[in-house]
Amino acid sequence: MIPVEEIAKEIGFQYLHLYFPRDRLRPLSAKLKNGIWHVESYFAEGDIGGAANVLICQSNGRVLAIYHEQ
Repeated sequence: MIPVEEIAKEIGFQYLHLYFPRDRLRPLSAKLKNGIWHVESYFAEGDIGGAANVLICQSNGRVLAIYHEQ
């Protein structure tokens, strides 16, 4: 179970850094919507790119999706 935002952000970071450069994944935000944590990382201002995202089930911690938006 993932009860709080800080834990969701840390778990999200651990998955996102497997696909995206570690130094470009902070800061992270996490919002809980309908039992799904939406963890999002914006690249630094001036960097080319969009947001890296991971969706995590609150009740069991299962990763539902990892994707990138432009």
